[in-house]
Amino acid sequence: LMNMPLEKLVEVEVLITGASKYAEKASESPSIVEIITAEDIKRYGYRSLAEALNGLHGIYSSSDRNYNTAGVRGFNMTGVSNSRILVMIDGRRMNENVYDAAYLGEEFMLDMGLIDHIEFIPGPGSSIYGANAMMGVVNVVSKKGSDINGTQVETGVGSFNTGLARTTYGKSFKNGANVLVSASGYISGGQEKLYYPEFNGPFTNNGVAE
Repeated sequence: LMNMPLEKLVEVEVLITGASKYAEKASESPSIVEIITAEDIKRYGYRSLAEALNGLHGIYSSSDRNYNTAGVRGFNMTGVSNSRILVMIDGRRMNENVYDAAYLGEEFMLDMGLIDHIEFIPGPGSSIYGANAMMGVVNVVSKKGSDINGTQVETGVGSFNTGLARTTYGKSFKNGANVLVSASGYISGGQEKLYYPEFNGPFTNNGVAE
């Protein structure tokens, strides 16, 4: 990159699809688009979609120890399960159709190791996508088989009896087929006891929640 002329350097962009529903450069997009690449995910060690979104301008995530919620430009309502943000994978809606909830934590449908890049389009995208896009649109673009080109195995361990594993096979064939197959698992015992000093008393289990 250091040896490239300036006019060529500005052409090195990730093609985005979330703003207009077709692939285009970020400089040609009709909307502001924040992008998190697979290299960013690896560099900063993002373990969930919520953590990745928390690294963007104008959006922040919080957790109630059950689910992760995302706030945009200072607006975040607990109990609405991200129903005001549209979350997609490769342009397909991931908000479920009962409460319009979108899951951003470890329960997100795609493993972080299989993400090519994440697009966040702030502001009301309802004119293009309809419901749930009032505060913004998150489009997660997955990797293709040619991006893996072989077999990948990933394992991890953490505190509170946490463990994860992923096995992925991807390949691009001469007939044009691009295949990716992956299986992943995550388990965590969680923290068994939490201490809240403001509730320290004989009638509240001395401030300990089990």
